[in-house]
Amino acid sequence: MSSNILRLWTAGIMQGHKLDLKSTDVPKLLPAVDDTMFQLGDGTNSWDVKVLGSAAANYFTWDASANDLKFEDSVSLMFGTGATAGVGTAGDVEIRWDGTDLDVLGAANNLIIKWGNGTNSFDQWWYGSAAANYISWDASANDLKFEDSVSLMFGTGAGAGPGNAGDVEIRWDATDLDVLVAVDDTVIKFGNGTLSADLWWYGNTASDYVLIDASANEMSLQGAMTLDVPAGQLQIANAAVDSTAAELNRGTDVSSRLVAAGAALSVTVAAHADREIMLDTLAGSTCTLPAATGTGARFTFRVSVLATSNSHIIKVADASDIIQGLIFTASDDATNVPKVFQSGDSDDTITLNRTTTGSVERGEWIEVIDAATDLWLCRGMTASTGTEATPFSATV
Repeated sequence: MSSNILRLWTAGIMQGHKLDLKSTDVPKLLPAVDDTMFQLGDGTNSWDVKVLGSAAANYFTWDASANDLKFEDSVSLMFGTGATAGVGTAGDVEIRWDGTDLDVLGAANNLIIKWGNGTNSFDQWWYGSAAANYISWDASANDLKFEDSVSLMFGTGAGAGPGNAGDVEIRWDATDLDVLVAVDDTVIKFGNGTLSADLWWYGNTASDYVLIDASANEMSLQGAMTLDVPAGQLQIANAAVDSTAAELNRGTDVSSRLVAAGAALSVTVAAHADREIMLDTLAGSTCTLPAATGTGARFTFRVSVLATSNSHIIKVADASDIIQGLIFTASDDATNVPKVFQSGDSDDTITLNRTTTGSVERGEWIEVIDAATDLWLCRGMTASTGTEATPFSATV
């Protein structure tokens, strides 16, 4: 059948163009020149356009006054050739509103959606229930940002999809980063035992951190990092360690076993208990004990330097304390029989006077124990010359 051709020549409308209506073909609007523009309306007086599909409810419209191109429910926007070009075959990608949600559907698995091209890209804002709740992607900064109290959820939780919290939630609440779980005793794993990560937890400076070295199976404190365990909460192999830090230091710190008394030393439990205090001054060393309270602290005094003037002296802190015990002394008598001296009821001082009461041989020692309130117990071994005398006296 021959074509029915309508030619419009008036007022320059369709002049030289053709509207070709064939009974056996698709109607065609044919331009006389390539790249000819087809325009509906003039921006002042324009057309609303309605294009119907297979049913009265399936159509898309152009609303000129609202400047809206609208696809009704389940009317799709298709991209790509799909299985076959043209009408009757779905495209490779379909976008539609199905009356409930917006679906972006692919004709094949593992299709790719790209935003931008790596040179010209998009910043994106995904809003939540309020204007202040959103996730943003800053393309120039390469930052995916969750605003305050916007969460990243993992796991199905009580139910799949929106409306149900996940099993694990990570969020910044404007003050701190929270990692929250829906169930108590939830496990967080780093690595799988075959492929694992070294972890660095930083302190105040780049050189202060906790290091977990996965390949070495080692956790270490680097720089100035410390481990602070509250009193009574340290356990080793599920057994509580009842000792305080000061007690552990006294018992295990071998770096300061020997303490120089000097001319005068105020003895303390923290610094000197379970230490060897050296009486090391030619003009004599005077050591003042702390107040006796029954701590069980033990102090040992040893003559490392023989005094050439004055005396080596060990005495209590105040008039309430006393020293009770026995001190043996090696005699220079012809019989060479050691002598023993017993403290008096009110004695509070031990004096090694370089002759009759001690400080005659290096290695002489005196040990005192904080046994009770106001009570020091002692024992010792000294060497004496001449007529031996008791080293005990009450002077404080």
